[in-house]
Amino acid sequence: MPRRSAKWQPMLKDGRVVNRGEIIQLGTECNDLVRIVVAVFDLEGFTNFYDSASVNKNIVVSAYMNGFLDWLNHRFANFPSRPGYWKFMGDGVLLVWEAERDQMNSGTTGFALMNACWNMVHGETSYGTTFLPEFIKWVAKRWPCDYPQHLRVSLSVGHAVKYGSEQHSCEYTAECINIASRLIKFNPGLYFTAHSDLVLGPEPERFGYLEKSIQIRGINKRVAIYVDTDEFNGLLNKDKTKFRDM
Repeated sequence: MPRRSAKWQPMLKDGRVVNRGEIIQLGTECNDLVRIVVAVFDLEGFTNFYDSASVNKNIVVSAYMNGFLDWLNHRFANFPSRPGYWKFMGDGVLLVWEAERDQMNSGTTGFALMNACWNMVHGETSYGTTFLPEFIKWVAKRWPCDYPQHLRVSLSVGHAVKYGSEQHSCEYTAECINIASRLIKFNPGLYFTAHSDLVLGPEPERFGYLEKSIQIRGINKRVAIYVDTDEFNGLLNKDKTKFRDM
């Protein structure tokens, strides 16, 4: 599996973690049907972390989220297409690329995004090996809390209704956002999932991904997805019965 190295370290100002990245929300007056690529990142155990912050909640949660968003933004700094839309969703982050505008059409780019996101979860420069220990080392030692230990990611692609204005930011309504959000919660043993429409053809199977189909609550048809081979093999047999071979 390819690795993407990216050195990251928290930036401090007056003892606070600051966000060095530009979290961008773009849009013009619109109500259009656009093709989008979606990545949903979920911080496992965020609710427990929030509760454990106690009286320092505002300071601790703000410092952690500034650091995490900065790390996430840094991981996409050298990616061919940076996401045009970011949204914090309570315990994670939604990223959106407009396929035509952000040149996310080719299977090669979709596969590169899969690998980039896989590396954020499992790679040598993943959340658990770079962000979390660095954050605890430089900042969190002052505030002992139950920080989220793991990061999940799900990817999807499809058409969306885009609405809003640049002054108030655009929003997207799409089934693929719903699919990615449901995939992230489908099984606690899966930390990486991707809708198979993101990359068509057999290539991903040669790089450690398996193609399966599952039934997602609220979606009428079965959804074809890619899962990490090692993660799938580690599932309990009773959980594997929820998957079908393609």
